[in-house]
Amino acid sequence: MMLENETSALNYVVINFITADRKKIIDPLKIFKPIGEFYQVNKPRLDGYILTSYRGKLEGVMKEESEQVELIYEPLGKLIIQSGIDEENTEVRSFQISERANQVKMISLPKIQGSEDYYYVEGHGDERQIGKRVINPDNFLPDDPTSDVYLVKLTLEQLDELEKRWHAQEQPVEAKPEIVSVNAQTAKKAAKVASVQEISKVEKVKVTEFIQKPKEEMNMQLLEPTLLLCDAFKQVTHALVEFDKKNQLSQLQRKQLIKKASALLVAIEKLSK
Repeated sequence: MMLENETSALNYVVINFITADRKKIIDPLKIFKPIGEFYQVNKPRLDGYILTSYRGKLEGVMKEESEQVELIYEPLGKLIIQSGIDEENTEVRSFQISERANQVKMISLPKIQGSEDYYYVEGHGDERQIGKRVINPDNFLPDDPTSDVYLVKLTLEQLDELEKRWHAQEQPVEAKPEIVSVNAQTAKKAAKVASVQEISKVEKVKVTEFIQKPKEEMNMQLLEPTLLLCDAFKQVTHALVEFDKKNQLSQLQRKQLIKKASALLVAIEKLSK
């Protein structure tokens, strides 16, 4: 008489290690189990890759038909850190996989000093621009570890200089005169030192003085459009302050809002004269 375990047939599950475009990373593995027994597929760590998804059953009961499981990995990106405005002072690091196959290790960025901060660089080549500030440089984690991340470590003065240098490399376009009042320059300076709340105060007195002028001193035909401009100025500065509090503005977006506020102030001053 034969025992039951002597008659149990074996079967297997094939585990394929591939990329999203179905390129093989390493040779497939097989898990052998008697039919009817429980199996479980582990998700191994692969150097230089991060697990992004899978297809098939990672656990179940071994059946008479063999099954296929696909573990999908993607190559890890790199962290590029530029210190200052010179590209020669650049350090390149590779993201490292953590103890889990689908997570990378946190990176402690080099210490900052004084008014230095880390900023994301958005775009490539001539389309580069300074993005958001890095919130936690001691425990940096990329949003997408499969892409290269470009950071710059700059002071406020270097931030202005680097943006000018990048913009100077762009394709020349037809120059348009830009009217910037002294008050607008003050507003820009306030924004650079992260005191965006001061922007709404810079011209608050002048706007208030205009609104409180006796009606007989004003051209009534200009009253309505000027009040609309004042209201638009308040909305722009309010948006600037609120979004900056939440660190939701890139440097380019911040400059665009400041420019709009400056243009509104110039228009208000012209109409109120």
